[in-house]
Amino acid sequence: FRKETFHRFNRFYLVSSVLLSALIPAIQFPSMSTGNIALSEFINEVTIYANTISPAAALATTSESILRWVYLVISLSFFGYLLISRKKITTLDGFRIIIVPEKTLSFSFFNLLFLNASVTQTQIYNPVLQHEMAHARQGHSLDIMLMQIIKIFQWFNPFIYLMEKALKETHEYL
Repeated sequence: FRKETFHRFNRFYLVSSVLLSALIPAIQFPSMSTGNIALSEFINEVTIYANTISPAAALATTSESILRWVYLVISLSFFGYLLISRKKITTLDGFRIIIVPEKTLSFSFFNLLFLNASVTQTQIYNPVLQHEMAHARQGHSLDIMLMQIIKIFQWFNPFIYLMEKALKETHEYL
């Protein structure tokens, strides 16, 4: 829908598709049964368990635990990136304005407006300030937070990065 001009529909589509992709795998269907015995009970009845673990199985178990730890560390790193450091705060029309270093682009997060230090005017007619206020009023931070939370758990999925880019582009058009 990149060429479509219905930006609100694009926003709805992007957010709902991310939510549905997270919710659909959680749907549980009734278990399959074979006669009077449920399939899971049938599998348990025919499974043979060994008393010892082979060296190859032990290696696979440690590899899985290492991958789980790597996954957890990367996920926690993304979560830590979301934390906001404290800066000097001023207030204007119900919005809190925080001045960030010149190398940082201006952005908003709910009612927090992070303005570049080169934007010295914090008067209401400042176009950068108006732009960030529009993002805050339209609730774009909720969409971004949703994408970031999904990205914490789906950091390995390349499509989540494409969806995030498309959503941010849609926000700019709105």
